[in-house]
Amino acid sequence: MRMHKGAVALAALLAIDVAAAGAADMPKGTPSVEQMAGYQGADREQKLLAAAKAEGGPLSVYHVYPALTKVIAAFSKKYGLDVKPWRSGSEAVLQRVVNEARSGRYDADVVQNNAPENEATWREKLLLPVRSPLQADLIPEATPTHHAWVGFTIDVFIAAYNPQKLRKEDLPSSYEQLLDP
Repeated sequence: MRMHKGAVALAALLAIDVAAAGAADMPKGTPSVEQMAGYQGADREQKLLAAAKAEGGPLSVYHVYPALTKVIAAFSKKYGLDVKPWRSGSEAVLQRVVNEARSGRYDADVVQNNAPENEATWREKLLLPVRSPLQADLIPEATPTHHAWVGFTIDVFIAAYNPQKLRKEDLPSSYEQLLDP
């Protein structure tokens, strides 16, 4: 599995909470959020950065991933953007985004959350599809078919046992056996 590190990962996230119209060329003047998210030209990164700087103020990032603070620091240093992170649990991030939208505020520039909460945000119509050339470097399962968000971590769950309490030959060999210890 190939994954980008640090600032490149956050640069890909820059457009996740914005939209895609699939515009072939960027229009003159100030492009819409939809046009920015759909633009795939070779100068995409420069145009996103210029738009972020022109907007002014800090880039607001709501996130649940503890290590993202290191990525944010590297991103801020590389691109010269002030970033205002807010970290909380997945449900609190979802609630904040939904509550802000219901009150007519859209303060988050980037929302990083777990897949179920991202899907809930999508169902609330608070995310729009994004197309990025960086998505080609991700495993196909990282991007849902609607392209409204991109997963950048994989959680792996395993079954483990204490060999001091249970011998290897006594381990269950099926899920059915787990139901009847």
